[in-house]
Amino acid sequence: MTMKRLLFFLFLLWMASASAQSAQVLVPCQYLKTSGARDITPFELNGAHFIAVSQLAADVEGLPANMNGGNADVPVIIYQWREGKFVEYQRIPGHGNEGAEFFTIGKRAFLAVASIESGPAPPFNLHSYSMIYEWDGKRFFPFQQFYAYASKSWKFFSIGKRHFLALANGVVPPASKAQADTSSTLFEWNGSRFEKFQSFPTKWAYGWSYFTIDGVHYLGLTDHLQSSSLYRWEKGKFVLFQAFTQPGGRSFRYFAIDGRHYLAFANISHASEIFLWNGKRFESYQTLNGAGGRNFTFFESGENKYLFQTRFITGQRANPETVLLSPLYLWKNHRFKTIQTITTYGGVNSAIIKTDDGMFLAVANSLAADQKFRVDSVIYKINS
Repeated sequence: MTMKRLLFFLFLLWMASASAQSAQVLVPCQYLKTSGARDITPFELNGAHFIAVSQLAADVEGLPANMNGGNADVPVIIYQWREGKFVEYQRIPGHGNEGAEFFTIGKRAFLAVASIESGPAPPFNLHSYSMIYEWDGKRFFPFQQFYAYASKSWKFFSIGKRHFLALANGVVPPASKAQADTSSTLFEWNGSRFEKFQSFPTKWAYGWSYFTIDGVHYLGLTDHLQSSSLYRWEKGKFVLFQAFTQPGGRSFRYFAIDGRHYLAFANISHASEIFLWNGKRFESYQTLNGAGGRNFTFFESGENKYLFQTRFITGQRANPETVLLSPLYLWKNHRFKTIQTITTYGGVNSAIIKTDDGMFLAVANSLAADQKFRVDSVIYKINS
């Protein structure tokens, strides 16, 4: 092959590669060196873009890799967007960090971190505390702590002038005989701090979802061992409105398309589902094949509507399959169609980030193929 033909051949390969990449909606653009990342929480402060990465645990040299092992005393890492990428800004000391929730009340800004456990090695202390941090203009500092049992996630929302913060709790280890309060709790802001407002009967709660339909307030709460529940605000409190009886619930994601209301239900043990509001309740609309569902993220780009499903693990917890294909769906002809899959490593959560440089999808990876916690989380550029 002559040099001219070789150069032409290489040019064709480059063109084919560029064309294939441009056809992908999600294109990786940055890798974050995280350890057991469980959540990526985007937020803005004073015109600057940040993300908080909640880390569950770190690998311990000399100990075998195990998704329930490691060192749980690890920080939450705050990154700031600078010159087209995220750079580390602050490390908040933490333990067994499952998720974070950013919110504001008036001119004050807060970051609530949910912590499932603490300790440098198993057996961990599940009777631990979760913390709210307040922004002082430059850094987050401790504001209020909550003692609970195996906390998983926070959710902030407001009803009128009232501000609420919900904490999902609970886990039932097979070998444990200890009695613990696995209920989940809703707290209300009293003007200076949060105080207990209402309890919810949960066994192994995971995630919250808050939304309104026709002015009515709804609060969703998923549970791994029992029915996941949708509550409705009535006469100053939340009452059970609809139960989703399939166990294995991980998260709800509400979204609306063309005036119709949908609820995506991520399930780790069974196929995940899309439910449609029929005017009175949610009914099954579309089944998304495959177990391992952990989280959904809905977003729009141009005229297109997308739903990304983060898949966590399949198989037994003692020896799980952590390397899975997580699908990106496109809304077409009133259904979601898979248009792309990305490889996730114990994928837990994803979030949309919007900057002057475009729109991005951040994916939290928590477990490598060998079950080690040290695995990169990924920022994907969204091609419109």
